[in-house]
Amino acid sequence: MKREVPTEAEKKTSVKSIVLIVILVLLVGVFGVAAFIVARDTVRSKREDAANREIVDGVGSIRDQVIEGVNGGVGDRFEDEMTPGYSAEDRGLYGKSGIFKWLEESYEKNNDLAGWLIIEGTYVDYPVMHTPYWVEKYLRKAFDESYALSGTLFIGGSDWTPDSNYTVIYGHHMKDGTMFSDLVDYEQLDYARSHPKIHFETLTKMFDYEVLFAINTQVNASANANTVDYYSFSSFPDEESFNAFIARARAAALYDTGVDVRWGDRILVLSTCNYHMEDERFIVIGRYRDVNKPLE
Repeated sequence: MKREVPTEAEKKTSVKSIVLIVILVLLVGVFGVAAFIVARDTVRSKREDAANREIVDGVGSIRDQVIEGVNGGVGDRFEDEMTPGYSAEDRGLYGKSGIFKWLEESYEKNNDLAGWLIIEGTYVDYPVMHTPYWVEKYLRKAFDESYALSGTLFIGGSDWTPDSNYTVIYGHHMKDGTMFSDLVDYEQLDYARSHPKIHFETLTKMFDYEVLFAINTQVNASANANTVDYYSFSSFPDEESFNAFIARARAAALYDTGVDVRWGDRILVLSTCNYHMEDERFIVIGRYRDVNKPLE
């Protein structure tokens, strides 16, 4: 029986079919890998969030008990009269270690703990770390120092101290809504008005910062009207540098809440990634004013 030889057209059709099959297999493989990565990261994020919530719930429970006792059973979480924290030794806030009672256990577990950050009405309720010997240590580490995609909030600047008049706290913008994801909602003035205060406490003092500005800026970019150098220093050495920073921030801000700010105030910057442009960062700036402190 004579064997039929494929025509050139049949050969081309056969090659195209093979190519299409190979492409299909590759696409299925890519989709499978992508689906695996998404599933893995989802499981990992839930596990990391569960670990964080366990810490947060433990600290929050003790904090509420202590402050309710201090306030005579009123139960208001952060009393205005208590906020400065400078003469609270007689209020029963501190444990034997000299730090807030609710932070003692966490501090014993990890001495890198520098404080706690809370924005009421959001998911932001986390420990804040500071490691002067390795500032970005917690970029991808959990509170227990294990690897964590979501990392842990941390303070920038190797020379930062709790008495610094300027603090920058970094956190990831996670897709699952954890860490600093809620921060980008501050792009809207209405959101800032409904969430006007940021509570940050060091190991021994409480501060309620009032929101001033929200800014989309860039790192590693040449200076322009939309860039703010907020990450290269840890304190304001003088009034001139303070005023220059505030003027720069106000010029780049998406809005101005109208809260006044002056030399002598403490400044807090919360920083996370944003994705409108390359190397973009979204920052929220707040100020704390000690009404009991005389003007400098």
